[in-house]
Amino acid sequence: TENLFRAAKERGLITSLDTQFPMSPEPPPWKRFLGGLLEYTDVVFTDDVESVSITGDETPEAAAESLLAAGPKLVVVKLGAKGALLATKDGVVREPAFKMAEITDSIGAGDAFDAGVLFGVLADWPVERTARFAAAAAALTLRGMGGSQTAPTLREVEEFLSSRD
Repeated sequence: TENLFRAAKERGLITSLDTQFPMSPEPPPWKRFLGGLLEYTDVVFTDDVESVSITGDETPEAAAESLLAAGPKLVVVKLGAKGALLATKDGVVREPAFKMAEITDSIGAGDAFDAGVLFGVLADWPVERTARFAAAAAALTLRGMGGSQTAPTLREVEEFLSSRD
């Protein structure tokens, strides 16, 4: 994977990595399993537990800073119903989750959040706008069963955000 990401960076491509826990019980820090991969990664997505397990830090905020120091331009720590934090060299943006009247299923919300962040990165939006857009995309997946079946369209996200402003 490291060689693939290195080749992508050499070609000027944007790379992203959504981390996952190891398939077998492993003591933290898990960063050793990543080798030099973070050096070639533009955007890293983790959740609160993964972030501290990867770095060995005590808080997601400290873990985001450690991950950022390893090379990525943007570190995203998903905090579930508490929202997310997005860290760049310029600082940390905390984005609360949208409160939804009805939640049917949370499967796919994290993936929709990731897609929203990547959409904002590719559009070269400020981190604050990217975070809000991603939170809206995630919130809209909560309205039905399954992840891909409830993924919102661009228009749905924009309309949702317009109704919340």
